[in-house]
Amino acid sequence: MKWIIAGLMVFASAAAHADTLASPDAVREFTDKVMEKISAGDLDGGFAMMKEYSIVAGAEMDALAAKLKRSQSVVSPVYGKSIGHELIKMDTLGTSAIRIIQLQKFENHPVHWTFIFYRGTGWTLDILDVSDDVKKLF
Repeated sequence: MKWIIAGLMVFASAAAHADTLASPDAVREFTDKVMEKISAGDLDGGFAMMKEYSIVAGAEMDALAAKLKRSQSVVSPVYGKSIGHELIKMDTLGTSAIRIIQLQKFENHPVHWTFIFYRGTGWTLDILDVSDDVKKLF
């Protein structure tokens, strides 16, 4: 049985202030740090980090975090414990956008986190997609 634990959040329409990251390398390091927290069970800590660099309002990020927390009670018995994460892919769209796909590894099934960053005056988190539909990655 397949469980979709969260959907797509498009942040482009939100008007919020966000700090920026300086370079593509900083973007990658940032997603690694976010995934370290999330994989260790600190979902709140991972989302707090993302809120600093996201253009979306904090309430919308909080809503996604709450949705993921609620889904954990359903998927935990099936997926098992979180056992780490792995960078799957980092793509660029010219010099304006970066897509990073991180795999959160559980004992029995992976969940992928797709981060899309946009560079205006600096790199900000524009879109986050969290899904257990791994076939989308192939």
